[in-house]
Amino acid sequence: MSTFLYKLGKKAYDKPWYFIMGWIVILGIVIALLGINGLSVSSEMKIEGTESQKVLDKLEKELPEASGGQSSVVFTAPEGERLDTPERVTAISEAINKVYSLDYVINPAELAAAAANDASQGDQQPQAGVTQGTDQAAAQSAAPIEMPPYGPLMVNGVPVPGMLISNDGSVALFQFQFTVQQTSLPDGVADSVVEAVAEVENGTGISALPSDSLKTPEIPIGSNEIYGLIIAAIVLIMTLGSIVAAGLPIVIALFGVGIGVGGAFAISSFVTMTSVTPVLALMVGLAVGIDYALFIVNRQRRLIFDQELTAREAASRAVGTAGSAVFFAGLTVIIALCGLLVIGISFLSMMALVAAVTVFLNVLVALTLLPALLGLVGERICSRKAREKSRSKAADKQHGIADGWVKGIVKFRWPVIVVVVAILGTAAIPVAKWNWVCLPALQQTWTRPHGRVTRRSRAVSGRDSTVRCSSSPNRMTRQGRSRRRC
Repeated sequence: MSTFLYKLGKKAYDKPWYFIMGWIVILGIVIALLGINGLSVSSEMKIEGTESQKVLDKLEKELPEASGGQSSVVFTAPEGERLDTPERVTAISEAINKVYSLDYVINPAELAAAAANDASQGDQQPQAGVTQGTDQAAAQSAAPIEMPPYGPLMVNGVPVPGMLISNDGSVALFQFQFTVQQTSLPDGVADSVVEAVAEVENGTGISALPSDSLKTPEIPIGSNEIYGLIIAAIVLIMTLGSIVAAGLPIVIALFGVGIGVGGAFAISSFVTMTSVTPVLALMVGLAVGIDYALFIVNRQRRLIFDQELTAREAASRAVGTAGSAVFFAGLTVIIALCGLLVIGISFLSMMALVAAVTVFLNVLVALTLLPALLGLVGERICSRKAREKSRSKAADKQHGIADGWVKGIVKFRWPVIVVVVAILGTAAIPVAKWNWVCLPALQQTWTRPHGRVTRRSRAVSGRDSTVRCSSSPNRMTRQGRSRRRC
C-alpha cells in the first residue's frame, strides 16, 4: 500500500494538471447532472416497520382517497380582537372555499353530501332497541358535560368544514386533506393553497400561518458552515504558519464535499431524499477532508524541515506514509456510517450512504488531488524563513510532550494493551444484555405526522390551550406500544 501510494503521489506531483483537470471534469459532470435533473427533496420521513406506518400503508392500499397528506393553517387575530366578526368570517370563508375548490384537495362537504345520499337510499334498518338507546342517552345528558375550550366556526348557523375556533375567538385552526401525499402533489398545488389563505391578511388584520407541509423544503445549509470554515482557516494558519499550506486542506475538503453532496442532489429525482440528508455528509465531509489533507501536508513539511528533502520527494513520502493512515481512517469512518443501515430506517440509511460516499471521495481527493496541488505549489510549501528557523533549531533538538508520550507507550506496550482491553471490555458489558427488540421502539420515536404545524403556529395555537392539532406525534407507553394523542 505504501509503495503504491508513494508512486501515486510522485506521479501526481510531476503531472499535476492531469489529476486537476480530471477532478474538475468530475465536478463539471456533477454540476451538469444537477442542472438537468434538478433538485428534489422532501420533508416526509417514513419509518418502515412501525405499527403506525403499517396502518398508513394499508390505508393507502385499500382506501387511497383517505390516505392523502394532511395540512393545516392557523389564523390569529390582533391582540384583544376576535376572528368571528362578520368581515373576518367572510374573508376566512372565501379563503377556505378557494382551498376546497383546488384540485387534489378533499372537500368534506361534497363527501358528506354523497354519504347522506347513500344513507337515505339504504336506511331500512329495524328500530328495535330505540327506547333503550333513548333512555341511555337521557341518562348521559343528565350528567354534567365539560365543554371543550374550542368549537366549530359557524356561518349562518352552519359549521365551516375543517375549521375550529377558540372560545375567545383569538385563534382558529383550519385542517384539510389532500387526495395524495404531499410528495406526490404536482408543482404549484401547495403554493396555490398558501396564496389562497394569504388573501385573508389583506386589510383584515388576520395572520395566516401555514404548516411546514405547505412550504417548499429548505436545505438546512447556511452561514454556520461558513463560520466553521473561517474558524478552521484561522486555526490552520496559526498551526502551520503559512497561508498556502493552510489553504490546501480547505480546498480539498470543499472539493470532496462539493462532488459528494452535489452528486447526491443530482440523483435526488430518482431516489427519495429528505432535506436533512446532506447535513451529515456536509459535516463529516468537511471534517475528514480538512483532517486528511492536513495529515499529508503536515507530514511533507516535517520531512522538509527534519530531513531537508526536496518538496517533490517529501510529498511522495508523505502520501506513502500519512496517505496510508488517511486510507484506513477513511475506511473506518465509512464502516461506522454504514452501521446506521442496521436500524432499517430509510431516510437514516440514505443519510449514512451519502455521508459514506462523501468520505470516500474525500479520501480519493486527498490522495490524488492534494499531491497535484502540492506539485503546483512546489518549494513554496515551506517559506525560506521557516526553513532557516528549522535549521537553527536542528543542533538543539528538544522533543516535546508528544515524543515522550509515544516513547512511554512503546516501552510499556503490554501493560497499556491490557489496560485498554480491560476498559473497552468493561464498557462493552451492556451489549450482552442488549434487547434487539428495542429497534422498532427506536423507529417509533422517530414517527412524525405529515400534517405537522410550524413551531410558530404551534406556539400560537397552544398559548391558551384552546386549539390543538388533531395529529400529534406518537408516544411510547411502558409496554412499548405506540398511542396517538388527540
